[in-house]
Amino acid sequence: MRLCRKKCAIGKKVNAAALPPCLSLLTRRERGKLREFDALAAFLYTAPMAFTSAFVQVVILFILIIAGYAARKAGVLDLQVTRGFSRFILSISLPALAISSLQIEFSHERLTDAALIFCIMVGCYLLYSVYAWFVPKLLRANRQDAAVYRFCVFFSNTAFMGYPVLEAFFGKEAVFYGVVFNIIYPLLMFTVGTGFMVFAGDTPGKKHPIPWKNPGVIASVSGFILFLMPFRLPPILERPLDMLGGLTTPLSMIVIGSLLTHLRFRDIWKGAGMYGGIIFRLAVIPLSVFALLKLFGFSGYLLSVPVLFSAMPAAANISIFANQFGCNEGLASRLVFLSTLVSVFTLPLFALLTG
Repeated sequence: MRLCRKKCAIGKKVNAAALPPCLSLLTRRERGKLREFDALAAFLYTAPMAFTSAFVQVVILFILIIAGYAARKAGVLDLQVTRGFSRFILSISLPALAISSLQIEFSHERLTDAALIFCIMVGCYLLYSVYAWFVPKLLRANRQDAAVYRFCVFFSNTAFMGYPVLEAFFGKEAVFYGVVFNIIYPLLMFTVGTGFMVFAGDTPGKKHPIPWKNPGVIASVSGFILFLMPFRLPPILERPLDMLGGLTTPLSMIVIGSLLTHLRFRDIWKGAGMYGGIIFRLAVIPLSVFALLKLFGFSGYLLSVPVLFSAMPAAANISIFANQFGCNEGLASRLVFLSTLVSVFTLPLFALLTG
């Protein structure tokens, strides 16, 4: 039996005639069942660790939100400071993150996979656009709420949760595909995302910035150009950009917590339309991406990365944009809060579906 164990290759396709006696007596169906059991055992071994990693990321977000909520209640933050943080995020820290996140090595060996994942990314955003147009009409949202729902449907929280959760579920190799999939995310956020809010917001007396002239767009284009260059930024420039970009997530969560203070706890859970938006964000959209990619025969990272990124909760910056451009910041904060909470249960399910 010990010799048989050395020769067996459970889970691999081998010639039945070449199998040792311990397995050659099994039928093809029984060997298939054995492979399924082997895959299930592997998943049961890794799933708790992956689930714990996703749970930890969510807990980190909630601790930061609670800190912002407590600071506002204690008088450490007020409305003016909160809006100042919002402007700082949009004008400085998020553009810095857009540049620093693109400072990655690009090898020619990965060029084919990068091209494929880029094409998949374009298709995904076209699908998101359809849902962004359709969902607000389905929910019968007013103009300002519709902008928030469009932002929620179009943008997921891949910036903070995406890469750590991707690595936890599929390993470091998957992160490369995530970076390529996310490569135009900052540019879209500062053009499409700003457009959602600008044309629906209500900020009397304030001149709305032209999307393609704001710091985020300039930084995104600059970062993409630098990404294509055969050199990286020197440490004296790259390190400050990393530090400034690193402020984006904690400040965004603190602002969300501060914006939640004007809502009573029981009001956070109100609104049938909000739950509809969360269902589309966490279930309908990723299932649609999964079905389409399976239809075209994609597998491996080309399937799992787009689906998992599509299953992320609402982007944390939705509250920042809503606050900045006079949209329904209360709805935006509740969408981020609740979608993040629910995602701790849905993300492992999609990892199982695609893994």
